[in-house]
Amino acid sequence: MAKQIWLLLLLVFQLAGYAFAQGVILPHPSPRHPIPRHPWPHPLPEPIPLERPLRLKSTQLDVKITDQVAETHVVQVFVNDFGFALEGTYIFPIPTGAALKEFAIWENGKKLKGEVLAKEEARKIYFDILRKWRDPGLLEYMGEGTLQARVFPIPPHSEKKVELSYSQTLARENEFVRYLYPLRHGSALCTDPPELVSGSFDVRSSRDLKTIFAPSGNMDVNRKGERHAVAGFELKRPKELADLTLVYSTSDEPIAISVLTEKADGEAGYFLLSVAPSFQLDTPAIPKEVVFVLDTSGSMRDEGKIEKARAALRFGVRTLKQGDLFNIISFATSTRTFRERSVPFGDANLQSALTFVEQLEASGGTNFHDALHEALVSFGGDGSRPRYLVVMTDGLPTIGETDPAKIIKLFQNQSVERLRLFTFGVGYDVNTFLLDRLAGSSKGVPAYVRPQEDLELAMSGFFKKISEPVLTDLKLDVSGIEPYELYPPQLSDLFHGSEIMILGRFRGAGKASVTLSGKVHGKAKTIQLPAQEFGASKPLAVLDRLWAQRKVAFLLDEIRLNGEKSELKDEVIRLARRYGFVTPYTSYLAVDDSALEPGRDRRQTGYAPAGVAGGFNSVQEVQSGRMAVESAVTIQNMKDSSQLTDQETFRRVDGKDFVLENGEWVDTGIKNTKKLSVKTIRVGSDEYIQVVMQHPPLARFVALGERGRVVWKGVVYEVVGK
Repeated sequence: MAKQIWLLLLLVFQLAGYAFAQGVILPHPSPRHPIPRHPWPHPLPEPIPLERPLRLKSTQLDVKITDQVAETHVVQVFVNDFGFALEGTYIFPIPTGAALKEFAIWENGKKLKGEVLAKEEARKIYFDILRKWRDPGLLEYMGEGTLQARVFPIPPHSEKKVELSYSQTLARENEFVRYLYPLRHGSALCTDPPELVSGSFDVRSSRDLKTIFAPSGNMDVNRKGERHAVAGFELKRPKELADLTLVYSTSDEPIAISVLTEKADGEAGYFLLSVAPSFQLDTPAIPKEVVFVLDTSGSMRDEGKIEKARAALRFGVRTLKQGDLFNIISFATSTRTFRERSVPFGDANLQSALTFVEQLEASGGTNFHDALHEALVSFGGDGSRPRYLVVMTDGLPTIGETDPAKIIKLFQNQSVERLRLFTFGVGYDVNTFLLDRLAGSSKGVPAYVRPQEDLELAMSGFFKKISEPVLTDLKLDVSGIEPYELYPPQLSDLFHGSEIMILGRFRGAGKASVTLSGKVHGKAKTIQLPAQEFGASKPLAVLDRLWAQRKVAFLLDEIRLNGEKSELKDEVIRLARRYGFVTPYTSYLAVDDSALEPGRDRRQTGYAPAGVAGGFNSVQEVQSGRMAVESAVTIQNMKDSSQLTDQETFRRVDGKDFVLENGEWVDTGIKNTKKLSVKTIRVGSDEYIQVVMQHPPLARFVALGERGRVVWKGVVYEVVGK
């Protein structure tokens, strides 16, 4: 080993278990490279502002998962911004049970490896560091398997690259496998955000991958085949880092059902149920009937929308299969139909339909009412197949009947058996109330394509999705426990290449059977999942928040479409405060001031900050315009998402939830402090160090910040600043 580099690699085994996290380097001046003093007779005090770790420039995470074995490779780059050389102690808690494969520090292009000391010596050095720093953020590193390395020299104004690899076995919880990397931990110690945090995941399985999602957010997941998926993320100068969680399930069944549960003692539980078809089905796709309705009013000439709509419509028609029925209707001041009734898909009708699409031109007003009527009466067949009505429009009704309530009533009165209506609002000049109510009343889904988005790409993706129905008219039955408050409340059809995720609560515990029923080619189909244990599996510790996020989305949608009621508003506020969600009643709804329409403020649009009365002042006020579309998109994303939105006001530590209130992290489990004793401890004091040494789990709670309250073993510990 080079004389200039000395590595001291430590493993701490005796402290309370904790998950792994980002690494940090705690710096101190190097005696081998003394700080240069000023040549003046009376030198100024030495500039040694070393109260925080070295600046983290970047973190690169690469994970390869093969049949529940994960190989994690981490590369971090730190920067010494000081004008003198430093030594540093690198700390990185690896996961419990993981095997460290390699640790190295790069110096002048060379990789230098470290060595391991006995656990007794490692433990002593660790506590010495903790007592010296007295930093609450450092407490989160108290865990089994903590890796430490002392590094020197770190030359002035230089970078230091650290590299490590470890492997671990991932446990299966019922049908699910979980990989967790708490990226946030360690970031609290750093005052400046890193320039780049990125990562890649490669998941391969000997069985078909069914459900795969990242509930923690920040990650895009893409399937590469039946048994292979990749995911990745890239964050530039992130102000907040969320922990990373990747969850997946496997099965050899043509249609797989997976259940994940979470239940605290004495409380109702939460469950996530996913349904996913195999990539290669033995049975052919279910024949369907599709009616395409396209707005060709004059405004569709703007920004080339009519050309993109024609291209998307051509793609949609080409995705049809033998046995399908279809029709096309265009509307402006009046309507124009391809055929009076739906016709079978085939070469002749395909070519005629493509010619019809090419002849569509944009001009005139928007007669939405008549177009909807023509579409409903054009459905043919005997009703044995699923029916899909796809409506694309970029404007408000201006011709004929323009009252949204009457148009909705027309649709409801002129019902078509087994119909699903999908609406696409293009741009901001659409009535979100009308489109959302039409889609929602038929188990369809509304979607919006904003001006900066690609209409052709969005429509093509949708047409590809609905091209192969697998199971229609779905119904879910759970016996043995009492399920309630399921979201979504109504199940949509199951399509090839997609999945359905249901979040709900349940009372009771023990074995329960799950049955999913539906129709395939008009015949009843039942899928029975073997008895599942509800409440006994290891908690994922995210299901309650995922469920609450979906419930908030549905409540906001109900308020937006049907008006504000006190019980709905109060429930939104309760859940938002409990989990730190962003809502119109607690903070801004992820829309900046540039999204506001000219002449309107947040109070008028119903997006008021916490403590300001207003909420949604009226339904009519947010029916159309940029704010209406943005809020509709935001709420729909919350309803559909299997990812938690990043929240800077919520933290979960070892099963306890904390909400940031007025700069203080408050344990939401504190119900009534009058019945509990309160102990105040000051950050950095001897008493502070003594308390966290005596109660290692408590250390991770108070590590959230310099102010907070947590209840632990019947005592409320109140942490105050230095």
